[in-house]
Amino acid sequence: MRGYPQHLNSKQDYINMLAIDPAETVARLQLLLDQRYSWFQGEKLAEGDAGIEDETHKVIEATEREEGSEDEITVRYQYELKEDFNSHLFLIGFTVDEVENIINDNSN
Repeated sequence: MRGYPQHLNSKQDYINMLAIDPAETVARLQLLLDQRYSWFQGEKLAEGDAGIEDETHKVIEATEREEGSEDEITVRYQYELKEDFNSHLFLIGFTVDEVENIINDNSN
């Protein structure tokens, strides 16, 4: 193997790489933690409803066709930033606590 692998596809890959390059592995584990959130669509906002906009909420405008018509209308949806249990962190078998402990144990 030359250099650090482009892809780590399992929990064991990360654990193995800790012995080879702890600094890079900790950085990649931190990235897994940071990328475990996704924006999820919530309810359609009523006309005149401003919605919530902050670090974990945003409003997105979309164009839709009215049912039975060719006319397009602009609608607004509330989105919320939440932990995504389909993120790579969870899919490869890690928990947030496990990764945080590994990072803490290997940070200088």
